[in-house]
Amino acid sequence: MQQELEDTPYDAIWTWLASAIIAYGALTFVFLSTGAMTLLPTDNAIKQDDVKVVVAFWGALICASGLTALGYLAIIFARSKYTQLGPPWPRLKLIEGKQRTPFVARVALLITVLIPLAAAIASVVAYLKNSQIAEWNATEPLELGFVSSRASALVTDCPEQPCFRMAPLDGVEPYSHQWFIWSDVFLASVILGALVAWLVFASVVLRAR
Repeated sequence: MQQELEDTPYDAIWTWLASAIIAYGALTFVFLSTGAMTLLPTDNAIKQDDVKVVVAFWGALICASGLTALGYLAIIFARSKYTQLGPPWPRLKLIEGKQRTPFVARVALLITVLIPLAAAIASVVAYLKNSQIAEWNATEPLELGFVSSRASALVTDCPEQPCFRMAPLDGVEPYSHQWFIWSDVFLASVILGALVAWLVFASVVLRAR
């Protein structure tokens, strides 16, 4: 059944935020897969692990932050009066027109969630696989492995900043970014926030049935 709806106060920000995070997630996924911003073969593909570490860290952080924001926006919408007009989440105006159908609304929601989610998962996997903490000017990690290198960093003296990189220098710029003790804690917190937001949204929707 089609419903001709007026815009709600949430639709514009939902559409803008979803479009931005979908585009960023898609580009991140492509870059981690090919080393370039294209799916076509190219001679300019970047194969350096330290660059992939940086892209993976920011990809996970930004995609998870976007999903968190979208999740809490969906919760606010689901608790508002606008749920009486149709599906309990804002309208993705790029896909859904004034004539809103439940099927198209669900497809739009899946696109909104699954593309940045796939990018976030790919980013986390790449980050866990490639990030090995090294001292700022070192070409070798403190220890081999994600966890071991971080454990070593925690007990390594740092007389002056900057101290550590997310991956060792490989002699080819650009190099990986500086790593702080709170970097991974902050990333994990944002990912947890996204998970909590969407679980709460699902709970609100189920209770409203």
